[in-house]
Amino acid sequence: MEKIIKEVEEIDKWIDLCFQRGDLLDYNSLMDIGIQTANHIRKLSIITIGSMTEDEHHQGDKNFELCDAVIVGHLVRIFKLYDQLSYFISQNKGEISSIFSRLIFETFVIMKYLIIKGEPSIKNYIKVSFKSTIKEYDFIKNIERKRELSDIENRIRYKIENRLRNVELDPTELLNNRNWNLDNLTFKDIVNFLIDNDPDGLNWERSYLFVFGSSSAFIHGTWYDIEISHLTKVDGKYFPKMEYDKVDPRYILPQSIFPTRACIDFLKWRKSDPVNFLTNIFLKIEKLLLYLNEMDEIRIKNKK
Repeated sequence: MEKIIKEVEEIDKWIDLCFQRGDLLDYNSLMDIGIQTANHIRKLSIITIGSMTEDEHHQGDKNFELCDAVIVGHLVRIFKLYDQLSYFISQNKGEISSIFSRLIFETFVIMKYLIIKGEPSIKNYIKVSFKSTIKEYDFIKNIERKRELSDIENRIRYKIENRLRNVELDPTELLNNRNWNLDNLTFKDIVNFLIDNDPDGLNWERSYLFVFGSSSAFIHGTWYDIEISHLTKVDGKYFPKMEYDKVDPRYILPQSIFPTRACIDFLKWRKSDPVNFLTNIFLKIEKLLLYLNEMDEIRIKNKK
């Protein structure tokens, strides 16, 4: 534990030094701090989840019951998505990193909603998560009515039934289910719920518009993504663009708010940071990210 405390204190000192730097209008400096901040967020996320021990290669002894595990799993997913976003940014592959922005936001929205709503919504989340699985199961059962199942079909049927049994769900009930939205809400409905019930959280409406909405282009490959990321236009003609987009601070700084906020909410939900030791570090990181965003806006304005 002493080693972990020391590492957190070193991060705290590093944040203070970042505010004192005089080169924050420089592209390379901002990118360097952005990547370093991402590294610190990932380290602190591991500690937050509770799997960090004195030996970083040893799995922690934390374990969770089903409903709590759903929340934990969301934070782990955010960590992994953010880890890959950071990796592709470090590789200067902007359009690929953009795919992860929406996925991180979506996961954080659902995690926050489930934290607020509690066990009934968590159980409903588990149920509606089987939408595609139960379609596969129905397909296999229809085959079974006509002929003997092959080995691979039997394995699929067994795995689905075993997964449902593990969470105490009845296949017949799911086959008859007609509403597969979490608590009968669309994703936008859930965002609206957070706007009304989490006023001190993110700017949910803005994040929905500019993260969820804009990043959709990179996930689904709309014309916007194809035109700016995969083609070059010269004299009215299009040519393949095989090189990747160069990243800038806008690819990493705003997105880093989501895992930072997710860890703060997780610590509060678990009541695992009674003296706010980790929470205060995350709040300082958030303050740093907002400050760096302001510096980047000035940098962009100065270029014009």
